[in-house]
Amino acid sequence: MNHEFTCIINAIFFSILLNIGIPQLITYLPLDKSDEIFKMLDHHKITPVSSSIIVAVITGLSVYLGYLFKPLEKIKSLI
Repeated sequence: MNHEFTCIINAIFFSILLNIGIPQLITYLPLDKSDEIFKMLDHHKITPVSSSIIVAVITGLSVYLGYLFKPLEKIKSLI
């Protein structure tokens, strides 16, 4: 496996793990339960499979497109 593909798979793995884990942990923190972020995380806790698929696709595409287009290198070359 090439380095880029391995990096994409690792990023997807951890995005799914964090998408499932953080909503579970956030319920124990003393936060304002009416906060929009808390509501979103609570929804992720209720729908772990569908939200993990969405997060995995976004993460995988973000890393892939980053390798493909290298935007930071292009920005650095302009400066």
